[in-house]
Parts: sequence; C-alpha cells; structure tokens
Amino acid sequence: MAQSEGWLSRVARRFGEMMSGVPASVADEPTSTPHAKVTTPAVAATSSTNFDSAPPGISLSANGRYLFGGYSFSTLEQAADYARRMTKPAAPAVAVVPVRPSPPAPTTSKGQRAAACWVEKATSVMVGTRNVTVDMVYYGTPARHDPARDKSRIDPTLPIDPRGDRSGDTLTYWQSYDRFDPRARWTYLDWLEGGRTDSTIPIGYVFVFFYGLEQRLLVDDAREEAPSIFGEVRRLLAIHGEDYLFASYASKLLALSCLYGEDSDEPITKAPLHNYEMELPLNLRVRLGSRIERNQSFGADDCLLWVLSLPDVYLRTPGQRCFEELLDLWRVRFAVRNPEGLRVRRPKSKIRSQYQAASNTFFRSIEFENGGAKLDHGSGGEVLLRAA
Repeated sequence: MAQSEGWLSRVARRFGEMMSGVPASVADEPTSTPHAKVTTPAVAATSSTNFDSAPPGISLSANGRYLFGGYSFSTLEQAADYARRMTKPAAPAVAVVPVRPSPPAPTTSKGQRAAACWVEKATSVMVGTRNVTVDMVYYGTPARHDPARDKSRIDPTLPIDPRGDRSGDTLTYWQSYDRFDPRARWTYLDWLEGGRTDSTIPIGYVFVFFYGLEQRLLVDDAREEAPSIFGEVRRLLAIHGEDYLFASYASKLLALSCLYGEDSDEPITKAPLHNYEMELPLNLRVRLGSRIERNQSFGADDCLLWVLSLPDVYLRTPGQRCFEELLDLWRVRFAVRNPEGLRVRRPKSKIRSQYQAASNTFFRSIEFENGGAKLDHGSGGEVLLRAA
C-alpha cells in the first residue's frame, strides 16, 4: 500500500510539473520499475523529424504542445494546417513595363486678321495656315462691338488643329465657331469645303452653319438672297431631316418663305414634314388666311395640309410611302362630301407670329394687317415684307 501511494505521489508530482512547464528531473523518472519502457527518445526523434518540415513560426512548448499565433495544438498537423490557412501567400512580382512617351500633338496654327464680311459665292480664304474655299458664311475677325449673336463667323485668328474631330466628341449643345475646339474647327472647314453634303457629319456642325443663314436673312435683311438661302435650307433638310431638332428649326425658317415672294398656294406634291410647334406653320396660316380674305372656300389640298400640319397628327408609314395614292383618294372623297369646298367663317383675330432663332440670340415678331406683313427688325424698326 505504501509502495502504491509513493507511485501515485510521483505521478501527481510529474503531472504538476508538466502543467507548470518545469522539466522533470532525471531522478524522478521511474527507472527502477521493471515494467517501465523508455519511449521518450523515440518520440522526441519522431517529433524532431516532423518539426523540421513544419511551416515557419511553429514552436514546441515544454509540455509537448505546438504553438502558433498565440494558440496551442496537440498535434503538429493541426498547428501546420492552421499556420497555412493564416499565412497570406506572397504577392506575385509585377513586371515593370516601360512607358513609351506619346508623340507630341500637332501644333495648332493661327492666321492673320481679316476684314469681317459675308461670303456669298465660293471664295478662297485663309484660315490659320490653311487655304479653304467656302460660301454662304460669315468670315473675318469680328470687332469688339459686334453683337454676341454672331456665332457662325469664321475667325481666321482662332487656332485650328489638323487632327480634326470627326466624331464630334468636343461639341456641346450651344455651339459657335469661336467656342469650337481647334480640332472641331478643322472638321467644320472640311465639311464646308466638301460642299456640305456629308450626311454622317454631327448635327452640331450643321447648326453652326444654319445660324449664319438665319442671321443673314433676318438680321442683315438680305431679301435678294432669300431664294438661295431657302434653297440651301431645303437641301440641308433633305440630308439631315431625320434629326427632329434640326427639322423643326429648318421648317420654321422655311415657313417664312411666303413673306419673301414664294407662292404659298402651290398644289401639294409631297407629304409635309411633321409640325413640332404648337401652332400651324406660318406659310399655311397665310395660305388659309388669304382664302378667307378673298372670301374663298377651302379646297381639298388646303384641308389636307391643315390636317397634316396639326401637331398631334402623325402620317403613318403607309401614308408616307404611298402619299400620291393617298392624295388622289383624299381629293375624290373630299369632292363628294364638299362639292363647293369647305366654307370657314372669317375670324376676328389677325395673324401674328414670332420667330425664335435657333442660335437663341434674337427673335422677330411678325404681324399681318390690311393684307400686308410687317416684320419687327429689332431696335424698334419694322420692315414691310408682304404688300397688300
């Protein structure tokens, strides 16, 4: 019994030393016991062999547990697995690619000052260091007192860049030649010199040219050039009519053609453009008003134009493609229902209209009275455009 108690005491003391981390003395080892097997050297050798292949950072405590990152593990495999999961892989080396310097941008060129003028016919002018042939444009260096509405004048002193801006990336909503990027000025000059026939040109370039046409007609009062200006607007409308904004402004300017001698009573030959305004086009109002003034009834063509010019009426695809057949059928059925035409009572109000420039720099008031049309020419002046 005493021998058993001594053996238990030694086991308890050995357990306490292992928990406290104090190594046990060799004298305390139960070497005198005949049945004891000394296996510590074999375990130590095995642990030392496995420990050499363990990830770095793992240490072995005195009590035989493996330590890593403040945690202890009973086996080396557990400690190694935890160490692999907690260790971030090294970032791969990034190859340094030498940056090639970009070629220098072409230098922009500026030109000499030139007298401001309107170029009516095709003329060769100098813009920067470039010689370009243009027509129907304002050209020259504007004076300081020139009005701000002059948005289309080609100033030869402004720089141009031969790289161009064919896609229109530098264009903004309210454009003018002086606000063009030098690359955009180069593309604009290309378009002008090419006859203004490119249907893929960004619409911003077309608007800047259009600003000059309406300014020449309504600000400079160039009545003798009205036929050529209206003809150019119709040509541009045929090319860029799919742009509804340009079609709206161009149609509104063309509606003024009745004030400059063009006949508004011509028979219909093609479908009219869709009206984007809240009122009927001025040329149609003048046409219908003239009928009422002469105490005449409306014919089939008058009524068809009246209907198709309403802002809430859209001519569908079949009507656009087969407009001639639609027109013939309309005339036949109109004659059956209105053999003497359509009579309309004479209204009390007179025809009044306003023209707001596409450049948003001026507007003109138009008033019909006693069979004549007066155009407010700005600065309190009026111009009689259509006599009684």
